[in-house]
Amino acid sequence: MTTRLPFLLNWHAYPYHAPIFVAKELGYFEQEGINLAVLEPTDPSDVTELVGTGRADIGLKAMIHTIAGRVRGFPLKALGMLLDEPPTGLLYSNKNNNISDVQDLKGKRIGYVGEFGKYILDDLLRKNAVNPADVKAVRVGMKVPNALASGLIDAGIGLSNCQLIEVENDSAGAGFLKFEESMGIHCCFCSVLYITNDKFLKEKPQLAQGFMRAVKGGTDFTHQKPEQAFEVLCKALPRMRDETSRKIFHASLPYISRDLATKEKDWYEVKEYMEHLKLLNTGFDIEQCYTNSLVPQEAIA
Repeated sequence: MTTRLPFLLNWHAYPYHAPIFVAKELGYFEQEGINLAVLEPTDPSDVTELVGTGRADIGLKAMIHTIAGRVRGFPLKALGMLLDEPPTGLLYSNKNNNISDVQDLKGKRIGYVGEFGKYILDDLLRKNAVNPADVKAVRVGMKVPNALASGLIDAGIGLSNCQLIEVENDSAGAGFLKFEESMGIHCCFCSVLYITNDKFLKEKPQLAQGFMRAVKGGTDFTHQKPEQAFEVLCKALPRMRDETSRKIFHASLPYISRDLATKEKDWYEVKEYMEHLKLLNTGFDIEQCYTNSLVPQEAIA
């Protein structure tokens, strides 16, 4: 007998979600007594509220959103990490190839994902002596490649292991201006985490632990047998059987966390960054946002 566990992705299924689908297809969740129901949000901004209010038991969200959700009263807690510091930056098609540094963004239309993307973009501009008023910011959600292709924006915030590859495949080529510490910005705020809520963790700790064991199994298999893992992913999601998805899978593999544990230094760096953005107070207890106690210490697969 299994227990149904609603699991909410951070957006539509992507190749970097492979460990989850591998674990499901290979029966790792079933071995833990879990019937995992994988759900895709219609709006990625809804994930923190849906998990925070218990309408989904576990989900995926970036570190900065997890902290912000906790600040806003949603009792979120990260259980572990899926994607560790994926390279984040500004991507653009070669028809706008005059972008080589932040100064070149003046007069451009820049796409961002959601609320916090606008804070990050404005901060990036100010730190590099560009007035945000000299840039037209456009909220495009997770559809930066589409917005670039349609001419809605000149550049947009995205990941080099995902959206950059989509833009490269859909146009005559693409460029990428990676966010660097020299620009005054870190990438760890984009790390994608497994999150739950305090109530679920308190009432069903064995289910949460079983979830993490199953995910660790899927992660181990993905790293040990990447070609087989991609085939398992394509079996679960036939639309992934194309060259773009294959490229995204292999580009994402180095960033799929092997041990699943979040890093204390990352939490404090993002906390400091959010204080700088005036998104939380200095007295905020960052340690209430995460636990590594359920991360399996041994290899599963």
